[in-house]
Amino acid sequence: MRIWVPRTALGLIAAAAALYVTCDAGLKPTAALADAVTAEKPPAGADAKLKRASGGYPAVGFVDAAGKPHHLSDFKGKVVVMNLWATWCAPCKKEMPTLAALQRSFGAAPIQIAPVSIDSKAAVDKAKAFIAGAKPLPFFHDDDGALSPAMRPAVEGYPTSFIYDRHGHLYGVVQGEADWSSPKTRAMLENLAKG
Repeated sequence: MRIWVPRTALGLIAAAAALYVTCDAGLKPTAALADAVTAEKPPAGADAKLKRASGGYPAVGFVDAAGKPHHLSDFKGKVVVMNLWATWCAPCKKEMPTLAALQRSFGAAPIQIAPVSIDSKAAVDKAKAFIAGAKPLPFFHDDDGALSPAMRPAVEGYPTSFIYDRHGHLYGVVQGEADWSSPKTRAMLENLAKG
């Protein structure tokens, strides 16, 4: 079956197609502009992303690499940065070396970085292997998936870090990837450790 199209319509279609191709080619960014647009910005320091919050430790716990149960209250007397992360979360994995470096820098100070994997039980070995490369961070896992829903304020995405003072009071929350190696972040945690 043939569809009849008047010659004037064919001419208009051809002209429109030529115009589209010409305009489209003229709007393509240069290589330098494309690189600038796709270049990653470094994440903001955790201190800059911190949103003050209040509350206490969640009632829900987590397990360590051996399956032993833990609660944040186990760390009472220390400043705790509980980081919820997963191996499927690229920003989580990207910020983990800064958390490890931060923990190393504190030495014996009463400050504990507690990364808690939210990976599925099927991916727990992958999560353990990843954390093994982020010494001296310990491995913790939300084995029943109850921790994230129990957190207040609510977790909006991953990574999310909750900062608690030495008395178990929530100081603030950092949503999304952050640079934990910034001097201001370190000073903030050290000041909390004095209180």
